[in-house]
Amino acid sequence: MLYFVVIGEVIALVLGNLLAYGSMKRSYAELFFLKDHFSAISVYDMLFSKDKEPTAFPLIYANAHMDHEEKKMSFTFHDQIITLRRDNWEEFDLIYNYFIAKTI
Repeated sequence: MLYFVVIGEVIALVLGNLLAYGSMKRSYAELFFLKDHFSAISVYDMLFSKDKEPTAFPLIYANAHMDHEEKKMSFTFHDQIITLRRDNWEEFDLIYNYFIAKTI
């Protein structure tokens, strides 16, 4: 019986860590704007990729859209769509205005 408990705990720990890594890769902590490019940096990149330079993406391809009812903004970054919620970002309006100003 003890054998099955130990194996079950190990499997639970491994799956929990894999889910945590996946969540960190989908959670964005910083946005950088450089002239007509921007970069989104995930929590995972901040913790584990300190030597790696962030990749810049042209603002013209971001296609930022605001959803006023749900208080969130979505934009394209490389091959994914990122959604930011107003509650999680202090500078939410400034970020959206920068996206819109540079794409017009």
